Amino acid sequence: MSGMMNPLKNIFSTKQNSPEPAAAAAVPAQDTPKKFNFGFHVVGQSNRTPQEQFQLVQHLLNTEINPTVSAHGGSFTLVDVRDNNVYVRLGGGCQGCGMANVTLKQGFEKRLRQLMPELNQLVDVTDHASGHTPYYPG
Repeated sequence: MSGMMNPLKNIFSTKQNSPEPAAAAAVPAQDTPKKFNFGFHVVGQSNRTPQEQFQLVQHLLNTEINPTVSAHGGSFTLVDVRDNNVYVRLGGGCQGCGMANVTLKQGFEKRLRQLMPELNQLVDVTDHASGHTPYYPG
């Protein structure tokens, strides 16, 4: 094995070319939206009005989310959009369902963040313990 070259041999000794601090300051600023850090993720500043955000979320619910969850007897209702927070109420089979939070976070929120990167938080205002016919495994 002494005749074979080890491709990882010099991996840590290779110097990366990086700009000096003075050179980095000379790079012109790009026209990108201002970002604010709220601890867990970076939220972009939006030019959308709350009414435009409401319409965007309602359209997503009508065209993608509700047709999917209705196959399981569920529905999502948009309650409000305020300060880049979206408030929804789950109904039908989604109310009280043990997988509702997974559907909300891994399905709806993930898709919503693609269309609305300024989203701060998706809030479920559903009372999952009450209701006329909350979900339970039969």
